[in-house]
Amino acid sequence: MAEDDFEEFVEFTLPEPPVIGGGDAGTFDQASIDALFGGGGPAELHKVGLRAVLESEIINHERLPMLEVVCERMVRALSTSMRNLTSDSIDISLDDVTTARFGDFMDRVTLPAMIAVVRVEQWENYGIVTVDSGLIYAIVDALLGGKRGSQILIDGRDFTTIETALVARVLNLAILEFCTAIAPIAPVSMKLERIETNPRFAAIARPSNIGAVCTFRIDIDGRGGRFSMMFPQATIEPVRDKLAQRFMGEKAGAENIW
Repeated sequence: MAEDDFEEFVEFTLPEPPVIGGGDAGTFDQASIDALFGGGGPAELHKVGLRAVLESEIINHERLPMLEVVCERMVRALSTSMRNLTSDSIDISLDDVTTARFGDFMDRVTLPAMIAVVRVEQWENYGIVTVDSGLIYAIVDALLGGKRGSQILIDGRDFTTIETALVARVLNLAILEFCTAIAPIAPVSMKLERIETNPRFAAIARPSNIGAVCTFRIDIDGRGGRFSMMFPQATIEPVRDKLAQRFMGEKAGAENIW
């Protein structure tokens, strides 16, 4: 093919640069950028573009079987420890081990509640422990010798220093039992840094970050409630492969023969 023929061929076959948003060829205007990121429209419209991907409610749920085993071991040990602490009949059960976005998890916290910020020394990151108001009053009533089986009135007031100290004692016990339960997989030490009552002051991760959530139920002679432990993905990343194993000692990765 001659050089003139090739130039003529290229001239007639190459497409023109796309014009986006009505501006110059190959340029983006503000309307195009808003459309790409899903903004600039009414709030009632469905999210589109990158915003729809980032804020999607669909989460790729990754099962962590060994984390469920750790929680079951923690339940048995914590039941004995709390019976010795309160001298009451304690029934602790594991409700669920699931995955959630950090923002959605914090939005589901029913106030008033206590939100404990826990630092995991070996993983150099943080976790969250939330305690609902029903369990808080049950713990305080049990430790201060309240009447068994009595109904607890939840008035929505702020928690006193004594109530916070009593709940912190139980939280330290739960954290210690969790560290003991996970020790065969990854020896860690956790420290209770502070207890907040406002979710905004306990933001240890971005709202869109995904984490593992372990929810427990505690019954103390007919009184009680739930507490949850939330570890963002960045926190458990050092041991995620071990927690994803189906049994202790399973080799990570696929078989070499395949």
